[in-house]
Amino acid sequence: MKRTNIINIILLIVLIICLYYSNYETNKNLKKIEENFIKNYNTLNNKNLAYENEKLTAILDIKKTNLKIGVVRGYFINPYEEFIINKGLNHDIQNGCIVMNETRLIGFVTNAHSNYSNVELLENMNKKISVKINGNYGILENVNKKLIITGMNGKNLKIGDSVYTSGLTNILGDVYIGKISKINENDDTFRTKIYLEIEKNYDEYKYLMVVKKWL
Repeated sequence: MKRTNIINIILLIVLIICLYYSNYETNKNLKKIEENFIKNYNTLNNKNLAYENEKLTAILDIKKTNLKIGVVRGYFINPYEEFIINKGLNHDIQNGCIVMNETRLIGFVTNAHSNYSNVELLENMNKKISVKINGNYGILENVNKKLIITGMNGKNLKIGDSVYTSGLTNILGDVYIGKISKINENDDTFRTKIYLEIEKNYDEYKYLMVVKKWL
């Protein structure tokens, strides 16, 4: 009887040791996972902060020009469809103002409210704008979700040429839009179709500029 009790006690001690060791290893692994997560998160966060700081610095450099520019934050309500900015009429932002990042035209303010505004993205726009390519002028519009330029002779153009706003209307001129991706040339200039390709880096829409007018 005593021998049985001793064996049971030994088994119990072994079980306790096993459970303790298992728990120790589990906590050790969990701590390692937590440390790695924090390390990776901090690394990623630092990279994001550095990247955002770089973008914001570029925007602020542009803001030092003689243009009247407001820096805003942009948000998607639906994935890459409805877009708003965090400033509106109370910040002197009006319908028709252009919205851009540090490299290209993003879209236009279509509905300015007191403290926020709706923005019509270039790839979803429901209007025509005047553009230029190497001194040639034409009209850019959205046709079935494709950005197409018409009214321009394609003979002196090539794929990869840069497209800018013309400045012939109330839209600020020389704002970069994108590059030519395809040319369907026709003997009739007004039937020639020039397809425009834009960089859709939606993750870079956090900090933007609203150009109200030029001096």
